[in-house]
Amino acid sequence: MLDDASLGGPKRQRGPIQGGKRGRGRFSLPRLRFLLSKSVPDSDSFCPVYRQSRRLPGGAFTVTVAADADSAEIHITAPTESGGVTRVCIVGDPETDLRFELLSRETAREALATYDLDEPFENALGLSTVSVGAAVSLLNDLNWYLVRFADTAWVREPSISDEEWLSRELAAAVRNNQITPAETGEFLKIYGVERDSPADVGELVEPLYARRRDGSVPEYDLRDVEETAVVRVTEAEFE
Repeated sequence: MLDDASLGGPKRQRGPIQGGKRGRGRFSLPRLRFLLSKSVPDSDSFCPVYRQSRRLPGGAFTVTVAADADSAEIHITAPTESGGVTRVCIVGDPETDLRFELLSRETAREALATYDLDEPFENALGLSTVSVGAAVSLLNDLNWYLVRFADTAWVREPSISDEEWLSRELAAAVRNNQITPAETGEFLKIYGVERDSPADVGELVEPLYARRRDGSVPEYDLRDVEETAVVRVTEAEFE
């Protein structure tokens, strides 16, 4: 019988699966059913080979399952291109080491385990996910830690803008249909980005609050910087 014991207990695939590479994992039957939208409908079903493109944390993957009455294996192939994904950026409080604080705590580490983490800015943690809704849900899961160790959190959704971020509050409003994507661009928080060299991770410096003028982002003039990070915010955050 195909059950949790025969599948090696309830486990899940961990760590990033790089584009074009294959990953293998052993899953509990409930997890397997979730991933494949009930492609293994009954505990005594027989599914020699099954292939389907599924949306999993981190992007769209091709899932291949080989299953019989005694066991099942799942093979995951990541796409070679990662364009068009929703990005999350969590900026740490200047007094904390954000990555250490999050990854040293089991609940936060578990929430982030399926994502490929990077550092878009100094003392910031970045990752890719599948939608604004998934991004907001992840930030909600991490809220206890964000309140204590983060300064701010942003979401970038390519269907809204390829370059500008949404504040966490604005992303939640979009997810909840409280505001349309077309209405997100008026109120801005513009950070300067300072780098000692082009290869260095940029440091975010004092933000400028501004309104978009004639469809253009106002010039950042608080410091002499060559790069900025533009964050769209709610009207309440702007005030």
